[in-house]
Amino acid sequence: MYNFEILSEYHLSQDHIVKNSQTFLGLFSQTLQEDDISVKVASLKAITSFLSSIEDTDEVVKYKSMMEGLLDVVIQVMQSDET
Repeated sequence: MYNFEILSEYHLSQDHIVKNSQTFLGLFSQTLQEDDISVKVASLKAITSFLSSIEDTDEVVKYKSMMEGLLDVVIQVMQSDET
């Protein structure tokens, strides 16, 4: 996920992000459901970096279905006192 975080920050074009939004959404949703908290945290970091790289707010809204999963990860981390 770290590699994806860096890739999204520096190399993905806006056209590529828009054309493949469903693929990205599926990938992110899948990683947020992993059992390992460190995988979830890595996914959270990658997703936030990815969403921050999107210039069009209408495109960002396409990922709103993941927000509950992202909040769940934050809550789990806080409960387990992970950094």
